[in-house]
Amino acid sequence: MKEGDKVTVVNPLHAYCGRSGTVVEISSDDEGDFIFVEMMDIEGRYTGRFSQDIMFEPRDLKIVK
Repeated sequence: MKEGDKVTVVNPLHAYCGRSGTVVEISSDDEGDFIFVEMMDIEGRYTGRFSQDIMFEPRDLKIVK
């Protein structure tokens, strides 16, 4: 996974399950990697400058082709 990839949230327990977005940053700390994703709204549009990037673990996401 890299910045700019389109992803879908696949973790059924996550509040954003089934929603898609674009990876904007990948970071890590002593506990592992975490990925920030700019999420689309429910109509499939990016929310632009008012959006918040949501943090996920790599296992929560699947790359969309």
